[in-house]
Amino acid sequence: MLVKTLDSQPAALTNQIVRLASGLITIFSPAIPTLRTITAGSNVLTGAFEQRRNPFGRDGSDQMQQVINTYDLVSAAAEPAKRDDLFLRALNTQLAVSYTASGLVKLVSSDWRSGRAFGKIMRTRTYGDERVSRLVDRFPPVGKLVSWLTIAWESLFPTSYFLPRRFRGLVDFGMKSFHILIGVFMGLPRFIWAFLAIHPAVDYVNHEKDRGIAMSALERRLVLALGAGVGASAAFSSIEQHVFSRLRSKQVISATAPDGIGGAIEHQFRKADHGSRGVVVFENGLGAAMEGWDWVASELSMDYDTLTYHRSGYGATTSVLPPEQLVSSLLTRYNSIGSPLILVGHSIGGLVARLNLSRNVGLRNQAVALILIDSTDENGLQGLAASEEKIGSIRQSLLIESLGSALGTSGISGALNSEVDYRRSVHRVFTTFARNRSTIRRAGHEFTETISATQSLALRTPIPTCVISAQYGVSGEERHKQDQLRIAERLDAEYAVVAGASHRSIIGMHVYAREPSRLLRSFLESLEL
Repeated sequence: MLVKTLDSQPAALTNQIVRLASGLITIFSPAIPTLRTITAGSNVLTGAFEQRRNPFGRDGSDQMQQVINTYDLVSAAAEPAKRDDLFLRALNTQLAVSYTASGLVKLVSSDWRSGRAFGKIMRTRTYGDERVSRLVDRFPPVGKLVSWLTIAWESLFPTSYFLPRRFRGLVDFGMKSFHILIGVFMGLPRFIWAFLAIHPAVDYVNHEKDRGIAMSALERRLVLALGAGVGASAAFSSIEQHVFSRLRSKQVISATAPDGIGGAIEHQFRKADHGSRGVVVFENGLGAAMEGWDWVASELSMDYDTLTYHRSGYGATTSVLPPEQLVSSLLTRYNSIGSPLILVGHSIGGLVARLNLSRNVGLRNQAVALILIDSTDENGLQGLAASEEKIGSIRQSLLIESLGSALGTSGISGALNSEVDYRRSVHRVFTTFARNRSTIRRAGHEFTETISATQSLALRTPIPTCVISAQYGVSGEERHKQDQLRIAERLDAEYAVVAGASHRSIIGMHVYAREPSRLLRSFLESLEL
């Protein structure tokens, strides 16, 4: 209702007139505190209305303008004599953080480090420039030079505050030139006004530093609070990860078994409640904890033995043996070699389960069924490997998550919380495992190993197979179930869809996990197992 009202012609026109009037008043009457506060509030409100009305086509200049207006409004709470000082210092801090964060994100991007990013931007219809694009295509080192200059000056911007006074003019010229060039060649003139409007704040802070007023008391408190917050977050994350690692290694959370060559295999084996009809071995997704199978395994444990475990390098598994040998070792340990074997894999675990069958004759002879739950497609994986851009993006994400794990700011838990609802004890273990630094590091290595291993993967499975698909993929696209159908057709497998489920929730939410459990049991019963 609100969006519809704001999108009406009278409302949209009124909003723009108010914004224009507020801007003019700000320019011509900056010395009247009450009027300035009113116009700042008006700018914030009309900016929020405009974003609500039309969130499309907005860019960094819109965000920076809203930041300026918000800081101007918030600084009104300070004493009149300190308002401008607080306002300018806040803007200066925002600018430094924006430049530095932008530079560091580019630094971990293979596209930017290789110079490809600049050329790609210049080739786009929206932000590109045909003249620059032709130049970069003809002289590729130009793209790499521009990319690295951008990375260097943005990442190192905070060091400019410590340069001698005679170099400040050069830094100021560089900043302004950067935004002017963006405005000219990328068709973003608003960047010029939005960012250049903040540059005087840098001059102000440097001027105050020259006067011996390096930081206000408020700034010092903010810096100390920020540092303490980051330190406490990092310490808490490190302690939590250490505690859970210790609990795993001491077999409090799970059990470990020797692999015969000096390593250990972390696992959970549960005997069937009422007589076993076979043993179900679960293969986890990339970087996923074995506890992720909690709902599915519980549903099957009435009449099937269940075995979950961590592959090499995950959790407390120190063994360097490949998955098929780890599974064989655990089956031998629990006298399950003669039992009907059902292999179940989720995500990349589906590929691992198929690799286990192709690599190990014993498992292939014992296995009676293969269940692939929202499995990774080996063809898609190979296509991904062929794209340097996509591989670079994955590595960038892993680097950012590793940093987040170290600082206690990882976003993995937030993403998982919306797609899993395990029992409280399981949920804590599952999310802590996912954001553990060693998990993220091992996931990166396993991803590369799986790409290499699946190049020779058999096109057909030697046993009855069922593909169970979520309705939505990792990005939520409904076409995902069509991709899963193609896997089923290629493997000559049965196919089913769990309506409403996503890639993670298909086994992570009880309401959805019951369905693959039911489908799995139904498929096994059709095989008289």
